[in-house]
Amino acid sequence: KAALGSFANTVGDVDDDDAADKDSDAGQSKSRRLDADLMVEEPFHVSAIVVPNKTALRSNTISAYLYACKEVVAKGSSLTMPKDAKWNGKFQTLVLPGTTLASKLTMRASTIGAKCQVGAKCRLNGVVVMDNVTIGENCSLQNTVIASGAVLGNNCSLSDCQVGPKRTIDAQTKEKGEAFVAELQD
Repeated sequence: KAALGSFANTVGDVDDDDAADKDSDAGQSKSRRLDADLMVEEPFHVSAIVVPNKTALRSNTISAYLYACKEVVAKGSSLTMPKDAKWNGKFQTLVLPGTTLASKLTMRASTIGAKCQVGAKCRLNGVVVMDNVTIGENCSLQNTVIASGAVLGNNCSLSDCQVGPKRTIDAQTKEKGEAFVAELQD
């Protein structure tokens, strides 16, 4: 997915059809926006963000993806950010517009997408939170990716986890190294 969650407006997405078009159109590939429905229907994407110092990062694993996000956010002062985005270079954090952060929140090397809600006394370290996510109070998240529309209950502790789109995680959940996939709709 896009390295900065909802930077979908500025990140081109290329799939197999686009690659074929690129070959047939002599280098003219189509580009389309990422959206939540597309991410659920087509779970694999190739995306790129050009970083001014010509850094190239391969993110083919969750840990590599988190590292790439951290590196891009660390160079945030030289990137085009959405209006009202909150960037902190010292702690390598980025919070996109429309997100509500409660009191006593601790964040390091983390990105939070647009229109999210994060409860009081949460600790986020090396976390990528996509758009429209709700995180309850007193949650501890470490090296975790949370997809669009997910809801985490109060007092959750997740380490090295992936939470799928629109997935609900019950309060008091404590897991390490788990993948919570999206539930299929009938």
